[in-house]
Amino acid sequence: MDMDIKELEALIKLMDDLDPEIHEIVNSKLEKAGVEIIPDLEVLWEGNQPVEESEKIESLITRLYENHVSDQLQCWFREDSSDLLKMLFLVSQIKYPGLNTGLTKEYIDRLSMDAWVQLYASAHPTDKIQVLNHVFFDQYHLSGDSETYNHPDNSYISRVVETKKGNPITLSSLYIIVAHRLGLPVFGVNLPQHFVVAYCDSGSIEVNNYVKQNRVLNRDDFGEVLFYINPFNKGKIFSKDNVDSFLQTIHVQPRPSFYDACSNTDIYLRILRNLHYAMGEQNDLEKQRFIERLQQECH
Repeated sequence: MDMDIKELEALIKLMDDLDPEIHEIVNSKLEKAGVEIIPDLEVLWEGNQPVEESEKIESLITRLYENHVSDQLQCWFREDSSDLLKMLFLVSQIKYPGLNTGLTKEYIDRLSMDAWVQLYASAHPTDKIQVLNHVFFDQYHLSGDSETYNHPDNSYISRVVETKKGNPITLSSLYIIVAHRLGLPVFGVNLPQHFVVAYCDSGSIEVNNYVKQNRVLNRDDFGEVLFYINPFNKGKIFSKDNVDSFLQTIHVQPRPSFYDACSNTDIYLRILRNLHYAMGEQNDLEKQRFIERLQQECH
């Protein structure tokens, strides 16, 4: 929607009009204009505006960004949730609107290439994971953040790449993304109080064809879980018996879903749950309400 800066300034002055009809029309027009008007809004915000006007502009910018992120995430959730990285970038925009994804993409490209040159296609699955672990944790120094475990930044992929620290689900998501680029059938496992990944049996499937053809690795195409990996603990490999022991330790009855791969939408919902808790810890009620909105839009 085309709108010059003078019209924009006039509409902002009418945002708090006491006439409910005018108020609704003005706000509707501004929201329909979308994120395209944000550069002009920022020009107005940086100008010599009264404090009250600046606060209205700042609030409007936030609302427009939130609407944009919400629309994009709904589209991803309901239409095509195959691109895990796309969702992670959108989630990062909850705190970092207008995020430049280029540096993070380059980082993931380098990490994937450095692992790929060390992999042998004929190697045993555990040997392949040891190679990925060496690159992921030893060369790139990624690790679990035990000190500020619940900090919101641990849920934002851009910050995890920058700080090299993250929570279990974001580290696992990054691990899955890299593994899939290498043709490794690794998928997320949604455990209670934790998140890990599973390595599934590829059987006679030529996994390299997925990579060559840029096809998405789908859990339904692969066999049983061979073993589990804990990216939060430097990629430690463990078995079903260890999952049993973990569930006993936290006094949770086993369920089939605790042993097999979850969907990308499950990962998204778990990230939202983590963020909702993290925002509460930081007393960021505004962001917490936005997370609640995103959660409600998934039902």
